[in-house]
Amino acid sequence: MAIPGRKDRVSGQRWRKWSLFEWGAALFFVLLLTLELFSIACGGYSPNMVPMSASSPPLENKIKGPSTVQAGQNVDRELSVQATDPTNSGDIDVGWYPPIGASKFNFDPHHPPTNPDTGPPFTWNGVPPGTKMNVSYTSPEINSEYSDHTKDEFLSSRPSGTSDWTTWSAKKLHITPGGLQRSQAADTQSTSPDSPEQVRGASSPDQTYHTWDVSLWIDAAPGQPLTTELCQTWVDFLQQGSTFLALRFPLVGQNQPAAPYTILPVVFYGDTRPSFRVAPWGDADALVVPLEYKTQYFDFSENRLPATPDSQWLVLGLAAPAQTCPEGLAADAWSGIFSFQLEFGGDPDTCLGCVLEHYFCYEGDQAPPFFSASSLHLGASSFHPDYQGHGITCMGPLALSVQNGNTPALQLIASHMGQANPGEQVVFTHFLRNRSSTDLTVTLAHSSTLGLPWSFYQMLGWDQPDLSKPVTDTVTLPAMGEFWFTAVVDLPAEAEGVESLSLDASTMLSPTLSAHTSDALWIGGWLTPPPPPPTVTPSPTPTSQPTPTPTPTSTPQALYMPVVLRS
Repeated sequence: MAIPGRKDRVSGQRWRKWSLFEWGAALFFVLLLTLELFSIACGGYSPNMVPMSASSPPLENKIKGPSTVQAGQNVDRELSVQATDPTNSGDIDVGWYPPIGASKFNFDPHHPPTNPDTGPPFTWNGVPPGTKMNVSYTSPEINSEYSDHTKDEFLSSRPSGTSDWTTWSAKKLHITPGGLQRSQAADTQSTSPDSPEQVRGASSPDQTYHTWDVSLWIDAAPGQPLTTELCQTWVDFLQQGSTFLALRFPLVGQNQPAAPYTILPVVFYGDTRPSFRVAPWGDADALVVPLEYKTQYFDFSENRLPATPDSQWLVLGLAAPAQTCPEGLAADAWSGIFSFQLEFGGDPDTCLGCVLEHYFCYEGDQAPPFFSASSLHLGASSFHPDYQGHGITCMGPLALSVQNGNTPALQLIASHMGQANPGEQVVFTHFLRNRSSTDLTVTLAHSSTLGLPWSFYQMLGWDQPDLSKPVTDTVTLPAMGEFWFTAVVDLPAEAEGVESLSLDASTMLSPTLSAHTSDALWIGGWLTPPPPPPTVTPSPTPTSQPTPTPTPTSTPQALYMPVVLRS
């Protein structure tokens, strides 16, 4: 069953929808297309918990060694890949991505990589499961703007003879300021033991391994029909690698905060692959493009986006090679769909009810063409998106709800992104859904990061608020029923920056049912993000005194939005 409300329209002098061409040529994340997060299911809306055909991921990657080091310190690693099914003894390929900025790589002469002189990344081909590969490197130098810095390194694996890296693990390396000369404290850190390893959930071949099925829809605005030209413009831009989705996932199930490494949860094995689909409504997909981890942006997300001790960031984007849209495309209604599955150890209840916050980010300094001259009067010193720095601009956070069929019984649906100018009116459409067999009394609450005067009304017609019927703080939802409403704001003349509207719904039942969603609105003109700070070049003489770190030529500007991971 298609979800209604995926045509959030505005008209008259309200804020305008950007054309798909403008978006494809400028910013992926600020496209004013309705962004709705929901699951697909057999026979209708949800469930999005699905059993995998395989009992569990075929491989498990392990990264052993210190997690906290000084800058310029020697770091030892033991890399290995185990087969989760003991009967699987086939050889495997291994890929190692050391932290960005690491240097002076050394390898065990008994198990060297196939490309010791051309990496990173470094690969080992045809390795028996359980083989231990010992490597070492010099940890990266860091800039003085950090009191400490977090970098990620990755281990990927696949059965030999296959093309896709099916399993990924990541290890955070926390770097504290220091010189290239190793200290007694650094040696102690380097040899400190790891925390206990995590254990996967349903690892027995006769057990069912469950994953979460996620679909993130971006619906084209009315009047933007799908053509081959627009499809190609969109796909070409997304495949350039300058846009990405950063999603924060909880360390639950197979992953725990104290574990030495993290099993990245996107599923790449079996018959499942993450993908981006160009999908005309009511017709077959016009194009399917694989998604991949964008390892070069993990460090940015860990250090610049909001973090908690019990969560970690992952970054996805469109993969190469270049894709060609089919000729003769013509559809009045269509969507771009990000589809992927998340696994947290195979237990069907793990992460049930979690809200995964995520951002859309773009690396580039050119002003998007959709910012009109009238909006360019906003001063750079006063305009801040959610995050802007290091040459990257991010919009969010948006909320992705983890749901399973009729659980949770209360759902608050639709999440939006858009851009408007002061003096314009903005309308966002949402709806509540009661999946239980009894009536629910629901309390609505909202918060605005910019303190804007949002009002809420029932719907007069499609995407039109009924100003004579304001929505009160309490709504009665009939069993298996829905309640549609609009969030409306007339932007004050002085409004500027990025607005995050958070909506919360809760009941008085015991236990309390709750639901959450959010909208992101960019108000005003474009600001070129500050560039990254200067790269620190290690001193060529390891025995010399540490060289003072250069002072960055510009200070990144950031406004961190409150992010709460709910479970």
